[in-house]
Amino acid sequence: MRRSVVISAAVHLTVMLSLSVALNSSAKPLPTTVGYLVELVELSEAPRDVPKPRVGAKEAAGDIRLPTDRRKPEAKPAPPTVKERTPRAKPKKKADTSKAPAQPPPEAVPGAGGRLETEVPFPFDYYTEAITRLIFSRWAPLAGTADSTKAVVHFFIHRDGSFSALEVVDSSGNTVFDRGAVGAVRDVGTFPQLPQGFKWNRLGVRFHFEYRRGL
Repeated sequence: MRRSVVISAAVHLTVMLSLSVALNSSAKPLPTTVGYLVELVELSEAPRDVPKPRVGAKEAAGDIRLPTDRRKPEAKPAPPTVKERTPRAKPKKKADTSKAPAQPPPEAVPGAGGRLETEVPFPFDYYTEAITRLIFSRWAPLAGTADSTKAVVHFFIHRDGSFSALEVVDSSGNTVFDRGAVGAVRDVGTFPQLPQGFKWNRLGVRFHFEYRRGL
């Protein structure tokens, strides 16, 4: 009995050794594990926030670059407008009134009379006659004026026909008559231009107004 047990144990041991040798010869070697030494370091300060670079400022090396040109796109210029040119009217030539044709005399007012005097020699009779007609066409003595009422007014006629310094130099004693004489000259407005042959720039004039019954 013991002998059979011993033999059986020997057989089993032989089989196990054979299997062990076979497995060792066919098995691959296990990989070798390599270890690294890691050292933990404690940070002394918390990381600071990196400030954003200003737009347009120069960036340092390594900083984040932002686009600096943020200008709005330029608007396209509007097409030029063409202004229509209106033809200029030709200036009207001033009529030369120094040699104006004689006009028919105005209707005579009963009793109205008068005459014109110049302060300097004035050989242009056509001009004095034109001035006399213009003044008489605007003067009419009022009804009830006394007979032989007279007034003298003085004024200057300038080169362009304007007048100045109109005043009564010899009063009739009748305020209404004097005002009528001054108003007749003022109502003319502008006289004809002085003749080109007259060398002075203005002409002094005395105009006599007279009312006589029966004229």
